Amino acid sequence: MNETTPSNEPNLYGILAIIALILTTILWGSTFILTKTITQDIPIFLYLGLRYIIAAIGFLPFFRHFKKINKKHLTTGFITGIIYFFGIVFQTYGLQTTTAGKAGFITGLSTVMVPFLGWIMFRDKFKKRIYLALFLSILGMALLLLEKETLIIIGDILVLICAFFYALFIILNDKYVKIIDVYLYSFIQLITLSIFSFGGSLLLQESYN
Repeated sequence: MNETTPSNEPNLYGILAIIALILTTILWGSTFILTKTITQDIPIFLYLGLRYIIAAIGFLPFFRHFKKINKKHLTTGFITGIIYFFGIVFQTYGLQTTTAGKAGFITGLSTVMVPFLGWIMFRDKFKKRIYLALFLSILGMALLLLEKETLIIIGDILVLICAFFYALFIILNDKYVKIIDVYLYSFIQLITLSIFSFGGSLLLQESYN
């Protein structure tokens, strides 16, 4: 009888997932500088609307999935899309009056908020080392904000609110992606973001010269 060898696929997928997260983090970090620069010339809601409609168009190659759209995709995608919309709006407005570096650090605090919000909402357990992460995050934020000639400004507060919405988004995202088609779910999110962004632009009568 031939012995079967354990499959290495789970390990490979784990490594690829880590690499993907690292690359995503690098790209994510660069968006703070780009967003702060671009929104000096383009109205915020118009910029966000264009950003997410372009991303939604990128899903068109997966159009074969669209016929499978159901109420669950629409509901979950809409809910998380709205939550992310509030997060990105607070972050983008916050970037107008704070630095990209501070905004990136404060937004990153969402990862520390996730375990606590997860426990409050779903009683998800978290390891005690999270308390250490929380302490180090607060210490880092204090050092950043209490640096010589650096004050807590409205932009920092707006970005901190953004971090809360991002943490909420991460928690719900983690629940939803395990039970529905990720392509359809993400597409509905992007369409929701686009609609509300363009809607905000029209409401504020933004114009781009």
